[in-house]
Amino acid sequence: MPAPQGRASSSSSSRGAKHSRKPDEFYARVERYCIGPYLELFARQRRPGWTAWGDELDKFEPKYDAQDDFAKSLDEGYRVIRERVAAGGPKWVPK
Repeated sequence: MPAPQGRASSSSSSRGAKHSRKPDEFYARVERYCIGPYLELFARQRRPGWTAWGDELDKFEPKYDAQDDFAKSLDEGYRVIRERVAAGGPKWVPK
């Protein structure tokens, strides 16, 4: 049933998002019908232009993995050295 003229419908026909996530349509609708600032209570993720409050903030953000980060740094360093050597530059010399 359509909303009365001048009023926003409170229902949505969008596909459900992953568990505990509001569909993007929700945020778009709030931004379209309301003047900011925007606050999401019980938030599980941060969103540009919104203030987020919740004890599960960043629930869907990947956890920081120090070992993976270190390994990627080494890989990148070796890649740069290989490029430099291939271009005729000096090899890596330990101090």
